[in-house]
Amino acid sequence: MKRTEVRMQNTRGGFSLMEVLIASSILIGSLVVLDQLANLGRISARSSESMVTAQLFCEQKMNLMLSGMEAMESTDDTVWEDNEDWHYAVETEPDEKLPLTKLTIRVWQDEEKFLRPQRFQLVRWIMSTSSSESGDGEEITDSYLSELDN
Repeated sequence: MKRTEVRMQNTRGGFSLMEVLIASSILIGSLVVLDQLANLGRISARSSESMVTAQLFCEQKMNLMLSGMEAMESTDDTVWEDNEDWHYAVETEPDEKLPLTKLTIRVWQDEEKFLRPQRFQLVRWIMSTSSSESGDGEEITDSYLSELDN
C-alpha cells in the first residue's frame, strides 16, 4: 500500500488587502499629525523670535533715552530706523504727587505685513528732573511722603 502524502497548504501567504490598507492609513494619519506638530513648532519659534526682537528694541530705546542720547519726549506711531517692519511709540506721563515720570515704550510689528503681529511694552518710573517740584529732582522728600499718607 502506497502512502499518499497530503500536503497542507499554507493559506496565509501574506497580508490581505484590508490589512495593508489599514496599516497604510494609520501610517499616513501619523505622518499628517507629525507634520502639523512640526508646523506648530515653527510658528511658535517665529513668534518667540519676534517677541525677543520686540523686547530688545524696547530695551534699546529705553536705554538710549535714559542715557540722554535721545530726547525723552512723547511720540506717536514711528517707524523703527533700522527695521521698517517695526514701529514704536513713546509716552511720558509725569506723576502729580511725586517727582516721578512714567516712561512707556511700545513696540509692535507692522500689522499690514504680518498675520499675527507681536507687541511689547516696557514701563519705567524715573525721577523727574524739574527743579520746581522736588528741589534737586534726585530724592523723594518727607513732604511728598506725608502727602501720600493723607
